[in-house]
Amino acid sequence: MTLQPSLHNPKTQTDLLLGEVQPKWTWRQGWDSQDLAALKEDFLRCLGTLPEGPPALEAEEIETLEYSTHVEKRFRLQPDVDTEFTALLLLPKGSEGPWPVVLCLQGHSQGAHVSLARKWDGSVEDWDGEPMEVKGDRDFAIQALARGYAVLLYDQRCFGRRRVMEDHPDPEVYSDERCRLTAMRYLLAGRTLVGQRCWDVTRACDFLETRSEVDAHRMAIFGHSGGGTIAFYAPILEPRIKAIMTSCALCPYVPSLGHMANCSDNYLPSSLLYFDMPDLAALLVDRSLVNVFAHDDIHFPYEGSLQGHLKVEKIFSHAGLSDHYRHFVGDHGHRFYVKAWNHFQELFPSG
Repeated sequence: MTLQPSLHNPKTQTDLLLGEVQPKWTWRQGWDSQDLAALKEDFLRCLGTLPEGPPALEAEEIETLEYSTHVEKRFRLQPDVDTEFTALLLLPKGSEGPWPVVLCLQGHSQGAHVSLARKWDGSVEDWDGEPMEVKGDRDFAIQALARGYAVLLYDQRCFGRRRVMEDHPDPEVYSDERCRLTAMRYLLAGRTLVGQRCWDVTRACDFLETRSEVDAHRMAIFGHSGGGTIAFYAPILEPRIKAIMTSCALCPYVPSLGHMANCSDNYLPSSLLYFDMPDLAALLVDRSLVNVFAHDDIHFPYEGSLQGHLKVEKIFSHAGLSDHYRHFVGDHGHRFYVKAWNHFQELFPSG
């Protein structure tokens, strides 16, 4: 018997397995309301157990600060009994509210302060760092404010101030290791990190409904990379979100999560048995969606992202809602592209 080195490599088997999987739901013309309800049920199954509730949302205002471009209100939010975080509600100057509001979600980075182009000292309390240069158009909050939107900003679980301090004491480190242990621990309890982040979005919407400064009927969400994943998934749970912009995230599973080096917090157990990521757009055709992807993305490759875009385009077209969908293709790598806001403003104007 001749040894076959390739068979010693587990990737040989996973590549074969992924190539053989036929999802239960692959979009086709003719899906009816019962099909969509069943698809959503399977998505929720993959998302894992969510916290029971909703309990009464705890929200404590900490302080209000004035800046040249905006008013910044800081709150302590407790979305469930064993979790809390600081959220920043940013209100643009130069126009009158109530404003449409965008939840801005960073991907793997030091934390949400990157959206404000501010340095951070690594402590839970610090949001007042000096200005810093931000690469890849990642100062999302500044961009949204400049276009007349209010912004809700917070660290996603395992990022920034919500990192697991004992596992990752160094705030400068923001690799996959920042999320991996927590993601695995959630799996032991029947939960997923994706699901818990989606829960935070739902509770953020609950909070926004209590604020007279914003138009609670005009909530939107924007995220890049791991933030873009949640920006796409969370509105499936949360119908109050009317517009979505996802950057470098919306891609079929096999060419991205299956074949590329990716972050463990992006994976949903058994999801490919039920659906592929672009198929879920069928649950979002009543919203506005901007899909940003790039030619040289090393995590969500262009060919796969293009394949995903074409399917999403067909889904919206078949629903008679082509005017609810836009896409933008960046010329470089895994980053955001500020020109994509033009499409977002067409679909979800701030005025």
